[in-house]
Amino acid sequence: MCSQRLWRIVWHWETADSLEDHESPARVLGPWAAGVSRDEGRDLVLAIDTRTYLTVLFPLGAASEFHASWSGALRALLRDLRVPDDRIEIEGDAVKHLPLTRLSEPRFKEALKVIGFVCGIELSYQDDLRIVQRQLNEFPHDLPPDYVPAHAVRRLFGVQSRDPLGNVH
Repeated sequence: MCSQRLWRIVWHWETADSLEDHESPARVLGPWAAGVSRDEGRDLVLAIDTRTYLTVLFPLGAASEFHASWSGALRALLRDLRVPDDRIEIEGDAVKHLPLTRLSEPRFKEALKVIGFVCGIELSYQDDLRIVQRQLNEFPHDLPPDYVPAHAVRRLFGVQSRDPLGNVH
């Protein structure tokens, strides 16, 4: 699901035959809600998994690079969260074939606004999008039981968490 601004950019990119036979029953992330934000002259896509609020951040480029950029950012994030490699491959491949539809649900519109605001703050301190993406996934939402997207994804994939002292939870 795309924000109105992102939808105006991407609506014409999809064709029905490009999405046929690509549904991945093994994927656990998705559906996704996405929007575009402008930061110092560059357009950035913010995408959130609607179940965990896992947030993926990547530059908006050409149509031919869109899904690959999304997949690359998602793979990097899942690696940072210590998700097993086989799961990273499944989730990364699934994103490459997701259809894009217009975002209409108010709670996801609001979540994207909040994430966009926090992203702007993070980008004022850090230019590395991978680091900003990690920070965005430590930002709490009112989505129980985990509230923090990084924790929700670790639980979803059965990854044990460690506290700052190295203790496993």
